[in-house]
Amino acid sequence: MKETPESQSGKEDGLTRRESMKFLTGIVAGFWAALQSGNTEEAAAIIEQATRVEQKEGPEVNFKVLFTYHETAEDIAGIPSLLAETDVLIPELRGRHGGHEKLFAEVAEGKKPIEEIVGEGWKYMPDTFDGAILKALYGTGKRVEFIDIPKEHPWNQEGIRVLDGLNIQVNPERDFSYHLSLFREGMKVYTDYQKKRETYKLARLKELVEELKRGSDKFSGFRNKNKVNILLVLGGEHTRIYHELHQSGESAEFLTHRGDVPQKRGYLEYEARTLDRPQHNRKSFIIGTLKSEVARRFMFGRKVDDELLARAFLQSKIANTLFTFVRPKSTHAAELFSRRVAERFTLPEISQMFEEAKRPGDTNVALLGQVITKINDGKEKIPRSEKELAELLDKLQ
Repeated sequence: MKETPESQSGKEDGLTRRESMKFLTGIVAGFWAALQSGNTEEAAAIIEQATRVEQKEGPEVNFKVLFTYHETAEDIAGIPSLLAETDVLIPELRGRHGGHEKLFAEVAEGKKPIEEIVGEGWKYMPDTFDGAILKALYGTGKRVEFIDIPKEHPWNQEGIRVLDGLNIQVNPERDFSYHLSLFREGMKVYTDYQKKRETYKLARLKELVEELKRGSDKFSGFRNKNKVNILLVLGGEHTRIYHELHQSGESAEFLTHRGDVPQKRGYLEYEARTLDRPQHNRKSFIIGTLKSEVARRFMFGRKVDDELLARAFLQSKIANTLFTFVRPKSTHAAELFSRRVAERFTLPEISQMFEEAKRPGDTNVALLGQVITKINDGKEKIPRSEKELAELLDKLQ
């Protein structure tokens, strides 16, 4: 039947006037029943719910923003307890598509075994970051939303090119300053891209919050809730998103994940130096990479000198190489070691090590070998286990 202007005007947020009256009649009946039974708390809650409907407002929205690495299952340890307090999970996933949305929805629903939902690839996933999230999400019924750039968006392909630009290929004919200048330009392009990506995420996040608070049909299951808790999982470079939420008046809590490296090894020291606003509440700690610190400095218009840039370059080279040798359960171990090492050396020392190590194909391994030799009493013994890595880390105290 064709809608008349009168019937259209009788609709508010997806409800007809008749449906609204039926809803309000139920509210009134429930209110009087609660009063007659002496349950004043229930009566007050009913009035609060009716007020929200009258004002066309949905639930209050609270954010927990978790900053962590995105590699191993240990990087996201504790996710089950966080999900227990969460209504909506927003994982970070650039290049998302309909298949991802379907996968996460089916895993949360949990009607089939997770191995069947994920498919053959599941046997490789339990020890990974993504596998840990899916395992924790399975059968919880939690809502999953995505705010990152989708696969079909042109910025997604741009992101792939930007990341490739940070993979500086060593040219044995050129000196360290040449490679450092390439890294600086690559970091500037990378930072500009991340700012665009964060702007996209923030716009999508704003839309999502507005839909929730408006009680739109997409989030109809949350209309009767007083509060909706959102868990937003991000990499450590994206602190701007937390700051924007906080400054816009949203309720947002800043969380970081400590992993399994003992706190005595410098978490407080690094956290205070690398994260932007130490006065905000944090429940645990993350080791910010020097690359992330460079990116944040560029983002916020701060100076990046060549020594910091050289240390970031060194850390990125040895951390990636170290990870292939040790395969730690937590990314924190490799990043903490590589950061501690990188910060020991000056710009001239890093330049000299690079010049001695550069060669086609395996400069990264040679560079790691030089670093190990300098901190390990002249012995070039690259660690092959977490125990050996911890022993080397103790020498850096």
